Amino acid sequence: MSDVSDGHATGPGPCALCLRSVHALTRHHLIPRCRRDARRRRADPEAERATIDLCRPCHDHLHAMIPARELERSCATLASLAAHPAVAAFTVWVAKRPDGANISAAAKKRR
Repeated sequence: MSDVSDGHATGPGPCALCLRSVHALTRHHLIPRCRRDARRRRADPEAERATIDLCRPCHDHLHAMIPARELERSCATLASLAAHPAVAAFTVWVAKRPDGANISAAAKKRR
């Protein structure tokens, strides 16, 4: 995990969700930045800045499928995020695709 909060590419490596080795990773904030002010009295302020490195398809897919409020409340750890049904099904599928394959994110759900 990294605590740099810029949300930009971090370089090559394995995606924390699909485990593919890719040429560029992105930082995903386990607690969305837009939800940080929603809960000012967190027991662990370090958890607020925690990030994981994801490939672009996994990152785009989870933001398309899971609202920020749900990411904050029930998907604030790598284990809970990986166990989410929409994420788990996608990571199994995308793990079989090569890096650089044209994978577009699902259309965003209306919230």
